Amino acid sequence: MSQSLQLHYSQVFLTSDCGVNGAEIYAKRRREFLQKLEHPCLIAGVRQAPGSSEAWYNQLERRVQNPQMLFLTGINQTQVYLWLDPRAEKNAQEILFLPKVDPHHEFWEGARLGLYEKDSPQAQAHLQKLQALLGFNRMENSQDLWELLENELLDTPTASLYSFWEGNDETPPRLTSLYFRKFRSELQSFLDEISGEIELKNCHDLYYQSVLPLDSQRQSSVKEASAKTARAFNKLLQKLPDFETENQLRGYLDYLLHSESPDGLAFSTIVAGGANAEVLHYQKSDESLKDGELVPLDFGLRWGSVCTDISRTLPINGKFDPLQKILYQIVLDTQEYFENSVRGGILLKDLNEKAWNYLEALLEERFLALGGQAERLYPLRKQSFVAPHGISHALGVEVHEGDILRTYQQKPLNSGMIISNEPGLYGKFTINIDGTVYSQRLGIRIEDDLLITDSGCENLTRAMSKSIEALEMQINHAKDI
Repeated sequence: MSQSLQLHYSQVFLTSDCGVNGAEIYAKRRREFLQKLEHPCLIAGVRQAPGSSEAWYNQLERRVQNPQMLFLTGINQTQVYLWLDPRAEKNAQEILFLPKVDPHHEFWEGARLGLYEKDSPQAQAHLQKLQALLGFNRMENSQDLWELLENELLDTPTASLYSFWEGNDETPPRLTSLYFRKFRSELQSFLDEISGEIELKNCHDLYYQSVLPLDSQRQSSVKEASAKTARAFNKLLQKLPDFETENQLRGYLDYLLHSESPDGLAFSTIVAGGANAEVLHYQKSDESLKDGELVPLDFGLRWGSVCTDISRTLPINGKFDPLQKILYQIVLDTQEYFENSVRGGILLKDLNEKAWNYLEALLEERFLALGGQAERLYPLRKQSFVAPHGISHALGVEVHEGDILRTYQQKPLNSGMIISNEPGLYGKFTINIDGTVYSQRLGIRIEDDLLITDSGCENLTRAMSKSIEALEMQINHAKDI
């Protein structure tokens, strides 16, 4: 593949997924996914751009393709479909459907993958270039999808056809899942029309079996992404004393993350000073940062087809007061307990319960037993333990990887998975220490990303300071400069 061709189409790939080995990496993923399939499979990418009748998967930052298409092809543009058929000969198991070349569209959006009409003089040479770039032997025009699909299914009948959609019919749909359901409905109507005997199945579980343990290439990417996130955070600490509002702090952190990755943010950054931190996904970010309060940060960047997700809680004036020290250390020790307990083969739901129970035991021993009072907004959940949120989730192509029902939490962790580790405390806390009453509404969350191994885990984000001593030293050093 020539460098000029790669550069020409660079905007339809995410940064760390470009390169001379890109086609080979995605071809390997498709081969492995094909081995899991018993029936043919049709996956639809996002079909229209923002402002049209359907949304992109992620519009917060650089527009991102749906995770399934991104994982299996690396292509980050609209109107792409992928046909996989394990019954066919090896060189005919894959068909990539691309839109027609549209110069007007490219004038607005830039270069995008597309095919010329087959009788066009440049069609064959152009097709060969795309085959080299993308690693597909057969490509067809997206407008011919339904006709070619009918031919495939009638020429080689099948009892079932796989596609992908999120959750089940009882699951409240997210914005990002609506187009999955719309395509599923269209596909079901098509199957009823041509046969009425082909069962439409969800390849949901098969896909997550492939994507949750990260392959070596994605593990390398997420380690690189973690290093980039750490550089941004450490630069932020040098400027923390300069910020007067949540928005100033968030704006600078976003700038640093964007400087590290052109693929942008993994999600909208959270900066919540003081009592605002009781709102887990606080977004207003227009209030002043007050002396003596804590400010939790929840942030991450996208680097190719992987994401980071980090939380740190900082003292705005560079010094934790006695109340904050007690509560912060409880959260930090719980995080360490969780990290030391993680290894392949353990159920995440069991770790979740043990870690929250550990936090509650520390809170009783170090705070409540000393006369401290805690008023928390979150009640007992259905489980027999207090938990404001899950202490961990999977990461990968998505920030919250895995199905929206979180069924992976009921299954043993596998080596190669990336999970978060994010205990927290939220509410109003009051205690008398040496005759001084301390009382604050606050939130404390500390989050790292862990790579699961057979014997334990590797903390990918350990380069970001989180101990009381280290944070105070770095922030106050910045104040002295």
